Amino acid sequence: MARQLSSKSLSASVSVLALSVTAVIGSASVQPAVAQTGADGIYGGGSSLVSLAMRQIMDCYGNPVFPGSVSCGVSSATGLYAAVGSGNGFRGFISNNPSQFNLAYDSSGNVVTPATPPPFEDIMSGLADFNSYPYPRVDFGASDSPLAITSPATTLTTASFSFTPTNGWIVAGVTQAVASAAAPTAVYNSTSWGEPLQLPLVEAPVAIAINTNGVGGVSWNVKSKTSTRQAGGAIQLTTAQICAIFSGTVTDWNSTAPIAALNAAGAVVSQAFNDANIGSGGSGAPGTAAPYVNGSLPIVVVFRNDSSGTSFILTNYLKSACPQLTNGTNKYDVIFGKTNSTYVGLPSLPNNAFANLRTRIQIVTGNTTSNWVPADLSQGVAASINNVATSGATTYAGRIGYLSADFTYPYQLNSLVTYTPDSASVQNEDQRVAGTLLPASTSGGANPPTFIAPTPASADAAFQVLTGADIPTVSSAWSDWNLYGKNYPTTTIYGGVNISGVSKLGLPANVAGTSPNPTAAAYPIVGSAYAALYSCYSTAADAGRVVNVKTFFDWYYAPDQVSPPLPSVPATILANNGFSALGTTLRANAASVIATIDEGNVGACTGKSGAL
Repeated sequence: MARQLSSKSLSASVSVLALSVTAVIGSASVQPAVAQTGADGIYGGGSSLVSLAMRQIMDCYGNPVFPGSVSCGVSSATGLYAAVGSGNGFRGFISNNPSQFNLAYDSSGNVVTPATPPPFEDIMSGLADFNSYPYPRVDFGASDSPLAITSPATTLTTASFSFTPTNGWIVAGVTQAVASAAAPTAVYNSTSWGEPLQLPLVEAPVAIAINTNGVGGVSWNVKSKTSTRQAGGAIQLTTAQICAIFSGTVTDWNSTAPIAALNAAGAVVSQAFNDANIGSGGSGAPGTAAPYVNGSLPIVVVFRNDSSGTSFILTNYLKSACPQLTNGTNKYDVIFGKTNSTYVGLPSLPNNAFANLRTRIQIVTGNTTSNWVPADLSQGVAASINNVATSGATTYAGRIGYLSADFTYPYQLNSLVTYTPDSASVQNEDQRVAGTLLPASTSGGANPPTFIAPTPASADAAFQVLTGADIPTVSSAWSDWNLYGKNYPTTTIYGGVNISGVSKLGLPANVAGTSPNPTAAAYPIVGSAYAALYSCYSTAADAGRVVNVKTFFDWYYAPDQVSPPLPSVPATILANNGFSALGTTLRANAASVIATIDEGNVGACTGKSGAL
């Protein structure tokens, strides 16, 4: 059974899942449908980055989604996941209020539950709780940025944290409109719910998605693309190009303007924006750079308008990679947040709000980025990038943006093929140090990608940068599970560049010189989605709630089979969606944390009533 995630997005993905899992696991006798009651639900919401995968995983867990499966329908506790965005996911979790997952405004500007519920119900189950929205409770929230960074650092303690909302917020049942950080904060109730728990869910590549359709007589000449449609095959981009695009420095695909780049020794050099457009994938002599298009075509960045962990992952990469390219005039160090000696009041990076980067660009450079286009949720970004239709003076050709890999080809396979953008391969830091500064030029045939495509394997390679003390354990504080906060030590020099204090996930690199290089194939724009859970849950309305939550996440974090090698079912579903499951140690340690969850007024939760 495939649940409705959005108006059209999940059913075809589940059929792909069925084929892939069947091939790996085999088959057995058909299992009967699992009996369910409304109390058996597991309710979560937030990150749209991981939404397609989470809905499929929950479908598999609670229902035999295809005949012959020995892997699905393992429990009567069916789950529902609302893809409402990372900010809303943590808002619902912190408030312990399912209405906070999705809000609207009435005619007076007050925050209300939307009159028309979003499509996050299970329309096939027949259960009252599953056929309505808001959900009856919050079991977990999800975000691609961790609680420790989402919350103001000055309010954090070992016992509680506060969250300053940027959107409408209901505090203690009082309807309010919150418009700025100066507004009241909502505080997590650790006295009743115990310490918050946050655990990474996936190793996620964030793809640079692009529309290379021509329009109005302007055609593309992408010589660094592949001959077949595949992950990362649309175009190959250097770090220098991505920094130039997302700073508003280069605004037209026809540009041959100079941009700042790093050579293998770490020196800032100048290269033309189109220098990476080489190879034999298009017309012209192999190895000869050419403009990407034969006429003017604006570069239009499509960005997340809502609070988005995908924006957090992208801006974490930009902050980690781009300041190294500062040349004295481009001000990358200030735009992307490494230094700020001149400008006062710039919003911080990385951040869930992409608008913060736009503000920094405008203040530092005067570029208003007025032709950049906002869109809500990953679904909206994908549609805004890849809709090839024109309306008046509006065209979608030349649009570029950022999406989790599951919303790009070939992972998002559904009937709306025009809404499935292609993605770019991206240069990583190890390639720069090895001297691979531009895509390779070949003498004939299609040019294979030299840079790294956003795939499950390349995301896993990037996560290999986390070793030793970077890996949290069951005894680690919730804030220690912030994987973005694992930074390179002081005096770390790599390829002539000082990367001291830089986020390891923001710039994965083999700084230890390990052979073979564990990050050689690392896709550089990576992160995770986080599940935020309570230590103590109320079981007043559902006696099996704690068992259901713990059993689901135990299954989710289950290890792969070692002999013969066989990935766990959740790992297989994640791979079908372009993600990699967590590595062995991270998964085992996360499962150990799940084991500590208890119900209110029991064991370590004595004196705590538990989250409702």
